Amino acid sequence: MKSRRDRTVKSQTWLFLIHQIPPKPDSFRVKVWRAIQKAGALSIKNSVYALPENDRSHKVMTSLAAQIREGGGEAMITSGVIIEGFDSEHAIRRYNQAIDTEYRAWIKEMKKIEDKLTQKRALKNETSMELVHELGRIESSLQALGLRNHFDSEGETIAVSLLSEIKAKLKALSPAPIKNSEHHNSKELRQKDFLAKTWVTRQGAKVDRLASAWLIHREIDPKANFKFINMDHYRHKSGELRFDVFGGEFTHEGDLCTFEVLLKRFGIKDSRLKKISEIIHDLDIEDQKYQHPEAEGIKKLLQGIIKIEKEDHVRVERASILFEQFYGAL
Repeated sequence: MKSRRDRTVKSQTWLFLIHQIPPKPDSFRVKVWRAIQKAGALSIKNSVYALPENDRSHKVMTSLAAQIREGGGEAMITSGVIIEGFDSEHAIRRYNQAIDTEYRAWIKEMKKIEDKLTQKRALKNETSMELVHELGRIESSLQALGLRNHFDSEGETIAVSLLSEIKAKLKALSPAPIKNSEHHNSKELRQKDFLAKTWVTRQGAKVDRLASAWLIHREIDPKANFKFINMDHYRHKSGELRFDVFGGEFTHEGDLCTFEVLLKRFGIKDSRLKKISEIIHDLDIEDQKYQHPEAEGIKKLLQGIIKIEKEDHVRVERASILFEQFYGAL
């Protein structure tokens, strides 16, 4: 007697994307292929892909079809049940095996982080931020993988649960919150409360810190005073605000980098800053979530600034010119 799942699989209703893409340019074909892979669509045959029919798949397929048409190709979406010529059960099982392999790889990475947290009672600020970056990258990757988990692979439940446990352990190791902190954890921030403040971050400023300093000065606190110090020897002073610092007032949240958190916490709505935040995310988290073509150029220019300028205030000055020019170009 066949199981309920077997009957469901065999009667699975699918959405089909049938497309025709111009042979040139190659870059467009690669772009479409990557988008299809990211969506997690099953290859039925050449130029025919399928997703289980649901609201999310409708959105994904519609977006894919629009991209193909914009590039000069043709795309059609239809739905139905495959009666013969394609083994749905085998395809789904193979698909889930591939998804589970990816989940196991991320679980292995998280176990390494968990071991580091178990071995140490207290972590140095730089070490803690490295782990925060790693967890952010993993969380972002798990979110992307979850969008491809169309057939309820069990790996997702295990991975997400482990991620939550590790985040809780890391949070427990963070410095005790500053008593009477004026703005820490506030969800709705008024910019007038953040004028002429001292903003503290780690020395050796790189991508996220440089971009965040520019954003703070440009959109939040035009009279901001920046301090770049060794956070492991830092003692908080009244009125100082910490950014991109483990346990700080403004730092990574989940898979969001500090720049993104600042935009979110201050409710800054600007499409150009949104695009810059996505570029900073990819350069800082390194998860290739957005893949804007300008990112590599920005990365090289920032690397040049960091290599040439050793003093953090000068780095911020040079990087701010770069970001302001890029903002103007957008």
